[in-house]
Amino acid sequence: MRIVGISGSLRAESNNSKLIEIAKICSPAGVEFLIADQLGKLPHFNPDLDIEDFEVVFQWVDLIRGSDGLVISSPEYARGYPGTLKNAFDWLVQTDAHVAKPFMMLSASARSTIAKDSLIVVLETMSGIYKKHLDVTIPILGTSLSLKQLLETDEIIDKIGDSITDFSKEIKRDEGENI
Repeated sequence: MRIVGISGSLRAESNNSKLIEIAKICSPAGVEFLIADQLGKLPHFNPDLDIEDFEVVFQWVDLIRGSDGLVISSPEYARGYPGTLKNAFDWLVQTDAHVAKPFMMLSASARSTIAKDSLIVVLETMSGIYKKHLDVTIPILGTSLSLKQLLETDEIIDKIGDSITDFSKEIKRDEGENI
């Protein structure tokens, strides 16, 4: 099974990126957890352009198409999610890469709900399958905890680890029902 983690933040010390890293570390055996690194490199979306014309766009689409599910963590900027993340998902619209793709959200702030809700609407519009009951909020906004410090916090590891394990089990179960 392959799960792709996507951080909507490009910041070097992003709390959202730290949550995605923790999800990767906490993934159960048998799950390949890849972290998308193309977002900041993607050209502006233009439906007149071919995906194959840009190696980074082709890699992004191929990464999403080849995944069994997505784990997304994004900051909220001015009541919206970052344009870089919107641009990345726009590149998927003219493909089948996101169709019927299960996804869940990790949040670094309990206050960032408007951007999250908006992003969920977009992903569901693109035929994504939202697994809301598996979402995890780790309220670390305003902290300067390092990844190492977060990994030393059992409650964080347990919450994220349990959620990723349950997500992978649901994907397996759902795929079994579709066979």
